[in-house]
Amino acid sequence: MKTGTVTGEMNDGEGRYFFVLHTKDGGATWEQFRSPSRATHQTQFLDLSNGWTAAFAQREGSADAVIYDTSLMRTDNGGISWHNDFLAKGRKIRSLYFLSTNRGWAAGDRGLILKYEARSKIN
Repeated sequence: MKTGTVTGEMNDGEGRYFFVLHTKDGGATWEQFRSPSRATHQTQFLDLSNGWTAAFAQREGSADAVIYDTSLMRTDNGGISWHNDFLAKGRKIRSLYFLSTNRGWAAGDRGLILKYEARSKIN
């Protein structure tokens, strides 16, 4: 297998950010893509293309009382671009478990459990 994907977080002096690295030549060279989010709790890829991340950020206007919102973000192109599938307002999603591109679960603070079915249907 000559293609691969690695995910992680880095600090660029302004804060942490989530990134995805891709290789098409067995790791001789890597191409980096950044997500629009500064921090993530967990990322899961099912294959080289399909993945999810739980990306959180401080809610705008919540400087006095820090409130975080978490976006469940999805990629279908290996992390080159990410799309928001769900926003958990005032909560952090901390764990992801996907069986397929159409079925998975997310869990977080204060008993939050979300079931994901058929892309963008969250209960």
